[in-house]
Amino acid sequence: MSNVSMRNILWTLGRKKYKTYDDFIVAVTDYNNYICREPGLTNSWNPDEEISQQSILVVYEAGWKDEDATISLEIGEDDRALTMGRFLFSLNNTTYDFFKDADCCFFEGLELVNGNKYELWTGS
Repeated sequence: MSNVSMRNILWTLGRKKYKTYDDFIVAVTDYNNYICREPGLTNSWNPDEEISQQSILVVYEAGWKDEDATISLEIGEDDRALTMGRFLFSLNNTTYDFFKDADCCFFEGLELVNGNKYELWTGS
């Protein structure tokens, strides 16, 4: 796992569900390039970078929603490497309905819980 934490990847969840992977990659790349256009600002976005050799379990509890508003989803396939692009595409589209009513929900990375289980970090 080279960059499974995915810190310094700029994206907003709940804004749009994408029909194709390619359209999504263009949107995330453009967004990261736009935000980091000022000198000294950088990001770690690389859609082809492998982040895990197995699927990962993502958990999240929304403090701004009902008490029981949680996410628990497995992303990836056990027999195939998971890339940063495929992970974020799946996360974005799978959680669209969950985050669409949030004022703004920035993806801030993942925190290892144990094994292949990670907590999703977001900000506003």
